[in-house]
Amino acid sequence: FVGYDLPVSITGEYLVRVQAGGQRAGKDLPQLELRIDNHPVHTFEVKALVDGPQWHEHKVRLDKGTHRIAAWFANDFWDPKK
Repeated sequence: FVGYDLPVSITGEYLVRVQAGGQRAGKDLPQLELRIDNHPVHTFEVKALVDGPQWHEHKVRLDKGTHRIAAWFANDFWDPKK
């Protein structure tokens, strides 16, 4: 989970960029969920590996004020037996 409080001085459309890499631990690619003010706005399939992350972009409309922007892997897979 990575979060950031973003002060927005002008209401408008903004491009949110997140750099991510992952590894497949189950059958699905890692799913990176972008959240604004704790609401999911977009999910990216992360095809890049951890050691070669790639940028993922999504446009959002934000009102003037401070917003919490966060990204996390929605299908994080952990098998303690491996």
